Amino acid sequence: MSFLSAELLAAIHKRAARHDRDNSFPEDDLNDLRTAGYLSAFVPKEFNGAGLSVERICAEQTALAKAAPATALAINMHQIIVGMARYLVAHGNDKGRQVLHDAAAGELFGFGISEPGNDLVLFGSISKAVPDGEGGFSFHGTKVFTSLAPAWTRLLTFGTDDSGDDGPHSVFAILYRDDGGFYVKPRLGHPGHARHPVEHDGARRSPRPRRPGARPHHPRPERRSGGLRHLLALLGVHRRHLPGHRRARHRGGRRAGGHPPQREE
Repeated sequence: MSFLSAELLAAIHKRAARHDRDNSFPEDDLNDLRTAGYLSAFVPKEFNGAGLSVERICAEQTALAKAAPATALAINMHQIIVGMARYLVAHGNDKGRQVLHDAAAGELFGFGISEPGNDLVLFGSISKAVPDGEGGFSFHGTKVFTSLAPAWTRLLTFGTDDSGDDGPHSVFAILYRDDGGFYVKPRLGHPGHARHPVEHDGARRSPRPRRPGARPHHPRPERRSGGLRHLLALLGVHRRHLPGHRRARHRGGRRAGGHPPQREE
């Protein structure tokens, strides 16, 4: 039995041509998917999600892509982040727990990793992650192709912390939209999946909850941790598949942004 009903897929498909023609963001599709519980479909049952397997979520995404490709691409980035968190927790890393709690509560995750002129992608950032002296970081720089830009409530991003004597570190964090410190740059003729540039202008990530009644312990920003390796594994990427990365290391480890490639731990 499919998670996404035939009626829901038919309604989404009926709107797809209009969104493609108008280059409009499919907010109505997103609202219907949220109502159907699809934002938490990949969340394990013990975190109050539907607990769909990888095979099931891929089948649902395939059905959604047949109905509306742009909508499927947009929501796929949310499902990747949920899958990353699920993988982390399953392998003993509790830093993914808050992502699963938030997804079960209906929060929408965007993917803010790519940068202009930086071919290292997950292996190094030209954005800055600046320590705030309290265990958190502020982020500064431009991200491109940021998924779900008009609608995300949580954004997975990263930057480089080069403040220490032990070399630069990649700092991964989940940013909250209502905390501000960023702005979404407009794009002319943006497609339905709405992958806009986002400028981080001091967006801050604290290691602790800042709202009364927040669930305990938001995951602390990751500094060059195994979480990067888990994310790459989920995306089907591994260092041995990136010969250019090895060549950069042999040339002295300098590529876009002047940062050395990442070490796995």
